[in-house]
Formats: sequence, C-alpha cells, structure tokens
Amino acid sequence: MKHTFTLLGIAGALLLSATACKSEKEQKTDNPALREVSIAEEEVPAESLNPPFRTRKIQISLGKDIYKLEVDYPQSGRANVVESIRRDLYSRFSIKNADLEKPDAAFQKKANDFMNEYRQAQAEAASDDFEMPAWSYEGEVEVEYNTQQYITYEWEDYIYMGGAHGMPQHFSFSFDAQTGKPLKWEDFFVQGCWAKLKPIVKQGLIAQSGYEEVDPSTWPLVQPTLAPAFTPKGIAFYYEAYEIACFAAGIPSCVIPYSRLQPYMTDYAKSIAAAQAGKGK
Repeated sequence: MKHTFTLLGIAGALLLSATACKSEKEQKTDNPALREVSIAEEEVPAESLNPPFRTRKIQISLGKDIYKLEVDYPQSGRANVVESIRRDLYSRFSIKNADLEKPDAAFQKKANDFMNEYRQAQAEAASDDFEMPAWSYEGEVEVEYNTQQYITYEWEDYIYMGGAHGMPQHFSFSFDAQTGKPLKWEDFFVQGCWAKLKPIVKQGLIAQSGYEEVDPSTWPLVQPTLAPAFTPKGIAFYYEAYEIACFAAGIPSCVIPYSRLQPYMTDYAKSIAAAQAGKGK
C-alpha cells in the first residue's frame, strides 16, 4: 500500500497512541540480538504484473466518504490460478452465490448491503431520538508481489460502525503461482514447530513493531491466526488488532529473513526461498 487510511480523524489518534506504546524503538532495533531478524525499513518495490497473471482494478464508491473499495481482481493468466484467487477473494468478502465473471456487480452489491444496513440503523436511531455517528468503510486489496512462484496480495481496510474507534486490518496473504492454491501455515512450516519459531518471531516483532512494550503476562505471544505470506525479503507474520497487544499498539507484524527460518520451513517454502535467493545473485 502506498498510503494508510485516515477516517474520522481516528487514524491520527492511533498514530500518537502507537508512538507512545513504541517508545525507544530505534534503540531496540540496534540491539545485536535483534539484528538477524531486523528488516530494513525502506519499501520493497512490487514486481510488475507480468504474464501469466494479470489483474484489473475494481473501484467502488458510495456516498460521501461512506464506502470506498479498490480490489485487484484476477483478469487473465492460468485458468486454475485465476479461478482460485477469484473464489478466495469472494470468500474473504463473504460474497456468496455470485458470478465470478461479473465481479463489479458482486462488489457493488456488497457496498449496497453496507449502505442499506447503515440507513436502517440510522432510521432505528432516529426513532429512539439517538444521534448515531456516521459509518464508514475504506479498503484496498491489491497485488503486492507477482512472481513465477507465488502471488502475494496486501489487504488494508478500516471499518467504523460506531463506538470509540473502528477496526483496522492490515495483512498479506499468498497463493501458489502455478496452482492458485491459497497458502496456509502448513505450506510454510513443518507441523509442531511454533515453540521454536516463537522466540524468532518475538525478536522480529521487537525489532520491527515495538512488541517489547507489551506486557507478556497480559498478551502472550500465540501463533498468529492469520497465515504467513511470502515476500522477497522473507516470510511475513501478521497479528490482528487485539490478538497480542493493546489497540494503541496497532497491528504487530514482522518479516523474518528466509535464512533464519530454514530449519522449520517445509520443502515447498524452501523452494520459494531458493528462488528468491537466486534473484538476488
């Protein structure tokens, strides 16, 4: 993503809170024990969309800053890859019984449903003489890396439906570029290795997300609910808001170099790592 969302002024407040929660982050990154899991902060440019996989951007906008969505929808390439990723995107948006060849209509209906629910809530609030805050949704789902081995999407959105704050999401997810299979934990790592991965991920979170500021007795470092994702620099780990940290800490994430994870990776993941290493030569 080339930008983050700033809806209703909440994102600005979150940034200030997160900064307080991550004090002295730069000093932590300089800790020698963390250097092997510390990734340079500069953005890695996404690879150009080249055959055999191409997308087209679907854009939906309703109301004044109420619903905005952009999705890189599979357009052409291997038939099995295109269909698999289309189905996965529909599933992630809870779109059911919709034509894969008519995504504009499917995503428009999703937006209309949100708007209709909002208007119904407004009507109910008015009947109770309650001033309801405006709802909003803004999201981008786009291809981050498009390679011959894997395709990684990045998902970033924010939804507000009342309350002290809305709910952000920011994570990446990968597909096999030859089959279109959505990649899960078991595709990345051998079974039962989380106990050994945990300290490595924790070091990465401290170096890259300021996780050390979180009281481990309150927020234990569990295996992420979200599957990892492939990137050129290593494997990305993402936690959801509240999963291991307070809301003000944002969404903890880190990228661990392939070399650090080699003992725990599946043969499939090792083949991806080898391909990435070859590009760096």
